[in-house]
Amino acid sequence: MDIEEYARRHRHFYGLEVPSLLEKHLRSARPQRLMDLGCGDGALLFALKQAGLLEDTQVFAVDNSAERIERVQTIDRGFVCVVDSACRLASFYGATVDFVISTQVIEHVGDDAEMIRQVGRVLTPGGMLYLTTVLRKKWAWYFYRNRGRWVLDPTHVREYRVETELTNILRAEGFEILDSRKTPLRYAPADFLLRRASARRPGAAPGRVLCLLRKFRLPIPGYRNWELLCRKS
Repeated sequence: MDIEEYARRHRHFYGLEVPSLLEKHLRSARPQRLMDLGCGDGALLFALKQAGLLEDTQVFAVDNSAERIERVQTIDRGFVCVVDSACRLASFYGATVDFVISTQVIEHVGDDAEMIRQVGRVLTPGGMLYLTTVLRKKWAWYFYRNRGRWVLDPTHVREYRVETELTNILRAEGFEILDSRKTPLRYAPADFLLRRASARRPGAAPGRVLCLLRKFRLPIPGYRNWELLCRKS
C-alpha cells in the first residue's frame, strides 16, 4: 500500500487525552529532548502540548509519510519534523534524545527487532521508551485483512499474541521493563463518519461536540492496548 495514499485516506483525529502512564512519567522526567517515533498526524503531540507537557522540551517528530509530517508542522513550528524510517533513523547520529514515544507503530514495521535496536541507538544512557502496541487473542477479529489474515489495520505486518514476542526483543536490546499495562482496545464509531465528512482538520483545537462524540467507544473483540515503559540500560 502506498504510504502517502494511506495517509490521505486515514487521517488521525486530534483530542486532549494523554495516557496516564505516559503523563505520569513525563511530568517526573521532564525530558530535554523527546522523540515521537511514527508520530502520524501528531495527535499525541497535540494532546501533550495542550497539557503543557512539552514546555522547555525539544521535540523531534518522525514519520515515514511526508504528508503526515506536513500536518504535524502546523501544531508547533518549533518541532523538528523529519521524514524517516523507524527501522533506520538515518537522520539521527548517536544518543540524541532522552525520551522516545512510539504508539501503535511497531506492528507496522518490517523488522521489530531492528526498530528497537535503532531506538536504543538514539536514546541517551538511562533514557526512557514509552511503547504501545496491540495484543490479540487467537479469536480476535476486525474487518481488515492483510496477508490472508483478519487484522486491526490493513498495514499491520504483525500482531503480538504473547508478551514474550516483544519483551524478549526489548531485553535483548538492553531495555529494562519498568511498567506494563493492558487494557481493552476500543474504537470511536464517530471516527468513521468524521473521516467520510472530512469534518476534522489537523491543527485546529477539537470542539466540545467532537470530544463528546469520540468519548463513546466500543470494544474491539479480542484486542488489547498494551503499554510498556522501558529504560535503556
